[in-house]
Amino acid sequence: MTGIDFIKFIDIASGKISTIEFFCNHLESKRVICCPKCKSKNYYIMTKGYLRCVDCKSDYNPFKDTWLSTVKIDHVKWLVLIKLFDLGISARQSAREASISYPTALHVFDCI
Repeated sequence: MTGIDFIKFIDIASGKISTIEFFCNHLESKRVICCPKCKSKNYYIMTKGYLRCVDCKSDYNPFKDTWLSTVKIDHVKWLVLIKLFDLGISARQSAREASISYPTALHVFDCI
């Protein structure tokens, strides 16, 4: 996330869908996101944050068993916390900024 300027960050973090697209693109650069049932790589993003397979119409969570599933917070808050970590903001201050508990922010920082 270091290479993202602040204006682009605001565009990405402005909505849940754009944030999920960002994380999916990041995960696709590391591993392939595919349907757990039919192994198709064709999907679209649902409003609840799940992906739906174009071929078999099954819904699945692309972030299952990844570092994004270790803490149950909104994807936008994940992105904000990553950027705050990148800027060198402490976990305590980040917790205040993201309106989450300090232990949760600390756990997120440990994951990053």
